[in-house]
Amino acid sequence: RFPMAAEPEPPPLPLVSNILVVGLATPLAEVAAGPEAAPRSQRSFATTAADRERLRRARFAPELSASYPPDRPFAPGAGVACCFCAPSGLRISIGTALSPSFASFVLTDEAYERSYGHVLTCHVPLALDTPLAQPEAPDDAGACGDASAAGEAGAGAAASEQGAASSEALSAMTAAAAAISSAAEPPPLLTVGDLSRGAAVWAPVALCIVSRRHAPLCFKAVLLAVHTLARASLKQPLSLSLETALSHLALAVPLPPPGGPAVRFVLHPELTAPPRAAAEPAAEPESGADDSPLTLHVRAPSSSELPSSDYSAASLLDRLRPPQLLHILQVLALEWQLVIVSDDDERRVGAAELFLQWLYPLAWTQAYVPTVPDGPWLDLLKAPFPYIIGLTSRQLGQLPTPLPERLCVLRLGGDSALTGARGVWSVSGPASPLPPLPPRENGALLSSLSRLCRTAGSLKHALASDAGSPASAAARGVDEGARLAFVHFFASLLRDLPRAREAGAAAAASA
Repeated sequence: RFPMAAEPEPPPLPLVSNILVVGLATPLAEVAAGPEAAPRSQRSFATTAADRERLRRARFAPELSASYPPDRPFAPGAGVACCFCAPSGLRISIGTALSPSFASFVLTDEAYERSYGHVLTCHVPLALDTPLAQPEAPDDAGACGDASAAGEAGAGAAASEQGAASSEALSAMTAAAAAISSAAEPPPLLTVGDLSRGAAVWAPVALCIVSRRHAPLCFKAVLLAVHTLARASLKQPLSLSLETALSHLALAVPLPPPGGPAVRFVLHPELTAPPRAAAEPAAEPESGADDSPLTLHVRAPSSSELPSSDYSAASLLDRLRPPQLLHILQVLALEWQLVIVSDDDERRVGAAELFLQWLYPLAWTQAYVPTVPDGPWLDLLKAPFPYIIGLTSRQLGQLPTPLPERLCVLRLGGDSALTGARGVWSVSGPASPLPPLPPRENGALLSSLSRLCRTAGSLKHALASDAGSPASAAARGVDEGARLAFVHFFASLLRDLPRAREAGAAAAASA
């Protein structure tokens, strides 16, 4: 007997599913805000001061410029890529380029598997001869046709009264109408340079890394490094092309197995220090040498470990009172509806991720869209099923009226960069009363959260991932303390669940 050959193990899944590049569609087509979010017909641009200001504020339609690897297409399609990489359209900058900005989004497929998009939006020079799309002109030919038809009807009536009309006169009318139609040529398209008066114009370009792992610190470091390398390549050639580095990232770096060792990789040999906005320990050199290449790592926790994320809980614990935190977790445990409102994309996604983390050992299997693009996506707010949805303050007006009975709204107000004033954080709803919690579990959790909130108030923290994972032992202790407090809370509730079911069945039988 010959031993049967073992079946080869399937290759590991890649860490990076897709690398997408989203830029402006040309000619530049202005998009409507709100539920329409499609190229809209409106008055044409003109070379006036008002239209120059309108050009600064306008949001233009995006398009998918590139997708890599070519043999691994982005499954949701180019339209979804544009919607989530630029959820409110793209805005150009006149005069000076804006600093790069980072955001992330979440997609869920039909098998309830989540993919995470990590997006860095930077600005590149835009050619001044880039045309601006003009609204579609009225159907002049149709109007002329209606007029000629009316003329023919009138001629027919006159002929019935006064006799047959001359065929030469009708031919002359038709030829005149055709001449008028051919003379109505569309006006030439204005360009960006016509409105910018020669000032430099910068176009946004969104570089997106899609992965099955949500690792905002690692992927933000990667995207910032790519941006740094791209700028350096304009001055002198790189020792390793940027295309080769990205190919290695997309094709050779595997997804870390749950509970296994961290996957470590070097993006580019010329990167010897973390990008300025990236933080330890997600992007740290392997050795203390200054010339050692930047080594990044990603790890996936096992199913027996407490869930964790790159986001610090200190911000939520500092700005929300313990009853408010418990209120939100109770809404989620009941599978009701939660809307998180913030103009900071990272703050909004980070809050949603922390709430899901605190639900452990329960798992949220309902709709989860912490970043919703403008357009038909906003119709999700009218859905009758449970969801967690993130909105900007500009999208808040799309909430249905009256609000659903089981909808809770969390507002994460932004802090003022000029005055330092702290924005208002508030929790409102749902209209339906929440069932009371058992006093034992409720009191223990509120006591733990109150202690953690006092500690968080004394720490310097930021929820957005540009501050990195908690750098101090105190901040890490706050994160771990919050996870343990909610785990003990749910474990105590679930432990008594069979007893509560028996009591309820007995009460129903006696009734």
